[in-house]
Amino acid sequence: MKIFLVLSCMSMLAACSSTNVPKNMLVDFKTRITSSGLKHFQLQIVPNKEAMAERSSNRRRADGDQRRSNPDRLARNNERMLVAQAQELIALNGYCKKGFWLLDKSLYGHAPYIRAECNDTATKEDRAQFPDTLHRW
Repeated sequence: MKIFLVLSCMSMLAACSSTNVPKNMLVDFKTRITSSGLKHFQLQIVPNKEAMAERSSNRRRADGDQRRSNPDRLARNNERMLVAQAQELIALNGYCKKGFWLLDKSLYGHAPYIRAECNDTATKEDRAQFPDTLHRW
């Protein structure tokens, strides 16, 4: 039931967020609590099925026609969007009660993500509410 609530919150957050998650993208929030109580999470923006089909279709039509863009600017925008999404989502679900710090990030490509660690350690309630859904760290 709690997982359903978290997923529902993520869907609503992605749909009405002020951090401009594109409409053809989904927010994927995964958690991991270590045996010593460290709380990690990954927040990833992934294309939905329609976006993947469109990308495949566009790739076939534009064979060799490279879109001109600034990948570094896109990466900076992705980082701002992901951090803002993480802050909003954590404010809703209470995963990190004292904030978080970034451990890793991949801001290029079709599914950018950030990985972070909470500044607080897990309680028994945290372990019950947030199962390990991040299996590949």
